[in-house]
Amino acid sequence: MKRLLGLLTLVVSVFSFIAPTHVVAQADNTVVSWMYENGLTIFDTRESFGRDRPVTRWEIAKFFTEFAILYGKQKVRSASECQFNDIDGYDYTLVPYILQACEYGLMRWSNGSYFPNQNLTLAEWLTVIIRTIDGMQDETGNPRWRETYNTAQRLWLLDGEWVWDLDTPASRWKIGQRLYRANTAPVELLIKEWSDKVKELMIEIFGQDFWDSI
Repeated sequence: MKRLLGLLTLVVSVFSFIAPTHVVAQADNTVVSWMYENGLTIFDTRESFGRDRPVTRWEIAKFFTEFAILYGKQKVRSASECQFNDIDGYDYTLVPYILQACEYGLMRWSNGSYFPNQNLTLAEWLTVIIRTIDGMQDETGNPRWRETYNTAQRLWLLDGEWVWDLDTPASRWKIGQRLYRANTAPVELLIKEWSDKVKELMIEIFGQDFWDSI
């Protein structure tokens, strides 16, 4: 009986945490306000933010750099290691963020090129977020972001996407939403751990067949 009461208490605790977190995370204005207040964007409304637009690599650097600062990430490269040959002529207010994204180890480049006009894919933004909050992942899998995908699932940063679904352009809203959610990732991870304990207790009390049937 004590175990059953403990299980019920745990279930109630988990859902009391899950519900408000994910309801809030879906609210457009909440996400945009959070980004604006923390310096990730200069736009303070859903309309001005342009939620459905895809994002190029030169636009996204500010999102990621400010998030890394907010998260307390340390730089891993020197300024001399972050020189690009294809960012002249772009918005001068964003160029420093591109360089800092490199210094924080968030973005990669090839042969000195940053490819600023390329749209960012879901896999790329997810890789940057996970690098910020959980460090570098094994990128030798197929696809190369598979381990990143697994970590994102563990931290509840996905909305049902399959691993190959991430090889598509990301919208400003999806990136903002996941950055907002990643900001609470330690809480989400705790909830996930509690959920695993709920599963273990239910299997112990009711059996594996019962768990498999629900």
